[in-house]
Amino acid sequence: MPNIFQAGFVRKLCLPALALFVACSAPNPLLRVIDLYGTPYERGIKHGRELESEIRVLLDQWAQASEMLFGMPFADIQKAFLAQTLYLESIGERTPDLLAEIHGIADGAGVDFDTIYLFQISEELGEFGRQVLPQNCTAIGINRLAKERPALIGQNMDPPTFLHGFPTLLRIHDADSILQSMVFTFPGFLGLNGINREGLALTCNSLPNYTRQLKGLPVAFIVRSVLSYTEMKSAERFLYKVPHGAAQAYILGSPERVVCLECTYESVQPFVVDSTTGLTFHTNHFLVDSPESIYCPRLKDLKDRVAALRSPLDLESAQKILRSRRNLGGRPISNVWTYGSTIMLLSQPPILYISPGRPDRNPYRCFAFDAQSHGL
Repeated sequence: MPNIFQAGFVRKLCLPALALFVACSAPNPLLRVIDLYGTPYERGIKHGRELESEIRVLLDQWAQASEMLFGMPFADIQKAFLAQTLYLESIGERTPDLLAEIHGIADGAGVDFDTIYLFQISEELGEFGRQVLPQNCTAIGINRLAKERPALIGQNMDPPTFLHGFPTLLRIHDADSILQSMVFTFPGFLGLNGINREGLALTCNSLPNYTRQLKGLPVAFIVRSVLSYTEMKSAERFLYKVPHGAAQAYILGSPERVVCLECTYESVQPFVVDSTTGLTFHTNHFLVDSPESIYCPRLKDLKDRVAALRSPLDLESAQKILRSRRNLGGRPISNVWTYGSTIMLLSQPPILYISPGRPDRNPYRCFAFDAQSHGL
């Protein structure tokens, strides 16, 4: 069995893989909204059944891209990844409910469990093709400043374009409590980011994973785990203590405050732009103790736009920032890889705004926890 994690394994495949990644973009996506009730397995069953055709399309495109990236049949990639990693051990130990949910997704869609499981950890698999995967996510957040200016966090989610086409909102109703969550995602995937009824919200940006531990809790499981908490302190403690399966910059928000944490398997470090307001933002480079030579055009645009604000960041200015097409020598904040844009207003009650696809082209829609929505 080849060691697909050895240094340089995918390097020779960069150009053909990149061509496939760019070719699959969908210009005018429609947002699909699915309500999930019951036990974790029951929620997974409904997810898989209602989105079966979309799941199969994405899995096929993902498998093709993976084959281009690693230069071997997908079945061999899957076999090697399952044999050479320990993620499933952490998932079973720390999030058995989410493990049951992905069993449900697999059964509902009529797809084998190993494929759906591997799809959940495609972020971690992608770490080993980092040199070709576009990394463009942009996130921003700020503490509550007054009653009329609640805390908020927002993000443009920019995955490879072979995952585009079917932006999906899951409205999850917990069977054992009154807790509800709204999660932005792909069909067949546990979640990219989201918010719960208590006003806890989370975004995540990929960071370079230099150590490649091949173990720990994968990103999608961390996102959904955070949304199972009802108060900020416990959710923040979880992010500090859990073994992280991939390096990420998480922005965690609540009605009280917002924090940004750069997380790796070895450490968790807070990043703050303005300690007086709690303003923070992030892209895809380590910013805590980072070398000044790192240049990110989206980060430069963020800094310039925040500095130009005449009043503290609010919903309107967050939308303008996430819609930016300013080109500073690289991909802008809203770009061809933008799968969707989310802004989570941590008011009482909390509100989720979603623009499916690029926010400079598509309006934000507003979702509240009373299951009502309207255009914005």
